[in-house]
Amino acid sequence: MNPDYDILITCKVKLPTFSGDNRGDDVSYDLWRYQVACLIKENYRHEIIAQAIRRSVHGTASRIVMQLGVEATVDDVIDRMDSIFGSVDVKEVLLAQFYTACQGDDEDVSSWGCRLEDILNKALQRGNIYEQDTDEMLRAKFWKGLRPELRKVSMHKFDRIQEFNQLLIAMREIEEQHRQDSALKEKSSTSSPDKENISSDETTELKAMVQKLTAQLQEKETRTSTLTKNSMSTLVALLVHCNH
Repeated sequence: MNPDYDILITCKVKLPTFSGDNRGDDVSYDLWRYQVACLIKENYRHEIIAQAIRRSVHGTASRIVMQLGVEATVDDVIDRMDSIFGSVDVKEVLLAQFYTACQGDDEDVSSWGCRLEDILNKALQRGNIYEQDTDEMLRAKFWKGLRPELRKVSMHKFDRIQEFNQLLIAMREIEEQHRQDSALKEKSSTSSPDKENISSDETTELKAMVQKLTAQLQEKETRTSTLTKNSMSTLVALLVHCNH
């Protein structure tokens, strides 16, 4: 094969960074391994895949690959990496995680669906389930594990939609509508106290006006009563004087 062509292909083949040290720029091991598996499936030459692996590993993972020696095959590297970084969950644990999982309080439906898929893929890789069963398992568990407020408004979607991906899309739409409705209710409840305060202020003002008018009327009545009494006293005095 043309060496220049090999160089060109090698430059195009790139794997994400993995160290096994939980560095910020690392991908998870299962994602890194998936990328390697894709290169193998696409029939890239052994030397090209091996070189891509060596360039992608850093830290602890790099030392592990180095310790295998320059003659190590891709299978040798993957077997060694699996033994150190691969999942060790037994099938019962994985399936228990899957069937007991529920959507978190702060978890959107997309993240919830991805988390379920991740658990089920691990079980699939360990030969715990058949691939043809995964879509229905995901569809059923995804809906049953939704938060109650989303599940109770989406039963018609679950009954009608028979594919996990389509159900996920439908639930994202429902979630967005639910989020908008909640925001509208919150805004409405926030503005209600202002209206109550305005109403309360108006009521207080009206009460003050009524009290003022009542006081004025009472004062007027008192003056009228006093004037009437004085007039009667004067009239009585005149009558007495006339009789004398």
